Amino acid sequence: MERSERYRKYKKIFWNVDIDPTDVDAVVKKKQHYAGPYNYRKVLTRLIESLPWFTILDIIPPDQIYHVLDDEFMNSLRTPSLRKKYAFVKKKLSQSL
Repeated sequence: MERSERYRKYKKIFWNVDIDPTDVDAVVKKKQHYAGPYNYRKVLTRLIESLPWFTILDIIPPDQIYHVLDDEFMNSLRTPSLRKKYAFVKKKLSQSL
């Protein structure tokens, strides 16, 4: 995915806070620890709760997604349906990585 498209998505997702999309991208790429008040796990939570699966894959590598999907992260997702979906994703990623 092009950088400009990622940045547009980040701006939509973080519309309620003044965060530079370059900071969000740096956090996603693990080049910095925070984007505004959001750490890596919080940034990924917002992305996962806001974007379709295939868009997530365009932004975040599968191995990075797999490693963040622990119980604490899964329980932080807002909806039970999203928790169920990402439990399935974790299972499938564990089989392919």
